[in-house]
Amino acid sequence: MDLPSYSLQIFRKCLRLKPDCISTMLSFENNCSQAMSCWHFHMLNDNNRNTLYDQAIGKTLAQLPATLAFSSLPVLDLGSGTSLLAMMAARHTKKLQQHREIHACEASHFMSTIGAECARHNGFDDSMLKTFNCSSFDLKTGDMVGRSVRYSLLVCEVFDCGFFGEGAIKSLYHAHMHLLSKLPGACILPARAIIKCALLQSASIRKRHISPIVHNRRPVVSQAWVGNDERYSAERLSEFPDAELLSEGTEVTVVDLNNFEELEALVSSCRRATVAMRATKDGEAHAIVQWFRLELDREAEFCIETAPSSTYCWQQAIYPLRDARSVREGDVVDVEFDLDADGLRMVKDLRDKNGLQLDYHIIDEGYIARLNDTIYLLEWLPAIVEFCKGVEWKLMGLVISPTIDGTEVLQSTHQDIRNLEQLCKDENIANLHHFLQTHFVDQNYRKRIGYSQVCDVEDAHFHKWSIILSTDIVAPDGMLSKQALEWRMLAMSRLNTPFPKLVLPTRVEVRAECWESDELLSRCQVVGSTSGFDIASLLNPYCMSCFSDLTADSVPHRRLTSEFVVWDDVIAEYQSSESERTLRVRVSESGRLDAVLFWFRIFQDDSDKSISTGKSDGKRYHWNQAAFVFTRTDAESRKVEKGGEIVLKPILHDAMIMFRLVEKLKS
Repeated sequence: MDLPSYSLQIFRKCLRLKPDCISTMLSFENNCSQAMSCWHFHMLNDNNRNTLYDQAIGKTLAQLPATLAFSSLPVLDLGSGTSLLAMMAARHTKKLQQHREIHACEASHFMSTIGAECARHNGFDDSMLKTFNCSSFDLKTGDMVGRSVRYSLLVCEVFDCGFFGEGAIKSLYHAHMHLLSKLPGACILPARAIIKCALLQSASIRKRHISPIVHNRRPVVSQAWVGNDERYSAERLSEFPDAELLSEGTEVTVVDLNNFEELEALVSSCRRATVAMRATKDGEAHAIVQWFRLELDREAEFCIETAPSSTYCWQQAIYPLRDARSVREGDVVDVEFDLDADGLRMVKDLRDKNGLQLDYHIIDEGYIARLNDTIYLLEWLPAIVEFCKGVEWKLMGLVISPTIDGTEVLQSTHQDIRNLEQLCKDENIANLHHFLQTHFVDQNYRKRIGYSQVCDVEDAHFHKWSIILSTDIVAPDGMLSKQALEWRMLAMSRLNTPFPKLVLPTRVEVRAECWESDELLSRCQVVGSTSGFDIASLLNPYCMSCFSDLTADSVPHRRLTSEFVVWDDVIAEYQSSESERTLRVRVSESGRLDAVLFWFRIFQDDSDKSISTGKSDGKRYHWNQAAFVFTRTDAESRKVEKGGEIVLKPILHDAMIMFRLVEKLKS
């Protein structure tokens, strides 16, 4: 057994013995997220996808040649996961009285184990459906079933949002050579894929890929902007209100998965394709969005298209343009892609104006969005200016917490310092402006008050400074940043000075509201039956409760309560021991309590003025939101009535926010 699977079983046993142990539950869920991605749940809950696959498998099996030699050949589910497609095939072969064996291969030990349990639980014993824990590249049927076999039909769904990203082409190329029967009629399902792309306008998406900062002459960008290690980013365009297609979907290429020569060409070489997209409206193109149309059967009767307007579980692939481009209706924009077995790579000229290759500083997309959040940057700076007006001092230290690691404190504060300089000019605070110009221009001096030194400084000269300490307590994904909280505590303990000191934020309030949301549940657990099979009872014990990076406005939901305060100051709560408090929240709408959505109000001074990490006064900051989902509490016990009260126990453990449903009180 591999380590994640072994750890999961240990934690499950611990939870059975002590179900209320928070640290064990968090460790268990962390291991779950390593063994299985959350998108498995969303995929299994995609009823449209499942139905189309089921219908296409039934049709294809019925069309297979009925010869004696062919009817004895088994079916293979490649990359089987929970064995859903394999069980569909087994059900259809039984209905068609074909008496074929069904094989399923899955490389992950954890998922292979779940898949085998799902098959047995749903009535398919080893004589009908065999599950192998291996990659299709290592599938040796002679060793596993006692005879060497070829397959009459190979079914798979190993496609990411860009179609190619999970190694589908290489796997199917190998399957053609070593697994699929050479007899006429043997085939692969899906039959083909059509790759499409379009011009995309979305300033919000662009702000996730390139920042206004140039550090040491190096632009600060995302991996997808460079396009090397990560060729694209995955986004659900429906979550971006400003996302708009400026052209129709244009065909990039067609991949016939039953054509060995086509697959061989993709595996053995790279070809360049020029895609001409005609603008259908005026706008500014910030990126290229790519999706695919999957034709499951040869006649294209059953098709899945993952376009931005679709409701399938797939996201879309985003290729950020190097520079935004203004277009007018009728303009034709040519974009070049290199195409190989690993997918599309946008061809970009990554040279500067002198023809030299650009060097980059690459950071996470969420933190690039933070650097582009000019509203946030400008709103916290006045608190610093007011502090500076009221103190007498000769020197001042500006210390801002790291957002990713110690080396990136400088990149993530450069724009802050530039904005602070401008405010100092506007407010005529000459001494602070002089300090910034004198000391923050010199990179080596800036490093002296960076992350690695601020907590261990022994320079007596340093202790003569007045200090401004600012930390990003809330991470871009809507969760508390444990690193920032720990850094703040450590810095406060080391920066003991009798001189004036401003610590920002002054406090962080946690606010929340209770939701009923089928959509949010479907992203965290299997809901109900999956195409007539019970997968939920076997997979849901490994579901997740803490859900981050949530765009709350884009998730269908019903509010069951008004918003309420969870903690007045989560920073103080974090520094104290775990409290045993409860909250009584009045129910404004009857329904089923599925989740508690939470966000933060960040106070930069002692007034009521704050910044909300949700939507506030029409302003949209860089943060997403987070939720605690009641995946481990049965639905019946979560039903609440209008006018009644919910008693919740909020828990702050290791910077994670969780809730327990303690009691329901009737009106």
